[in-house]
Amino acid sequence: DGIANRRLVPMPQVQDGVTYAAKVNKGETWLDWSRPAVELERRIRAFNPSPGAQAHFDGVELKVWKGCALVNVLDQRAPAGTVLRVDPAGLDVACGAGLLRLQVVQRAGGKQMLVADLLRGFAIKPGDRFISPAGPR
Repeated sequence: DGIANRRLVPMPQVQDGVTYAAKVNKGETWLDWSRPAVELERRIRAFNPSPGAQAHFDGVELKVWKGCALVNVLDQRAPAGTVLRVDPAGLDVACGAGLLRLQVVQRAGGKQMLVADLLRGFAIKPGDRFISPAGPR
């Protein structure tokens, strides 16, 4: 209404408190399984569509495009990064707090796919572990 009635007056943006966000480097995209599942879910969303969150499993780098935090689960007492459940709906992975269900992933050079499709050609079973690469994040 203010625009139509010409009551709004344009003002320059205040420069105080302005910050610069540096370009995301690859080290920031790795999922650190010791972190809470809720944080990892947010990280996955933040890096979608580019550059994509990354996970490391059995010598293979996977991009994770979709996942959801499962926070109302019993205390699993499994090391962070441990696959607790393998299901076509997703892979449930232990985190520092809660579980992260991986739903859409991508192998290097491949296309994005549902976990159900990944499992047809990539063996993952409960007890397997995702690792968090060493180095700065």
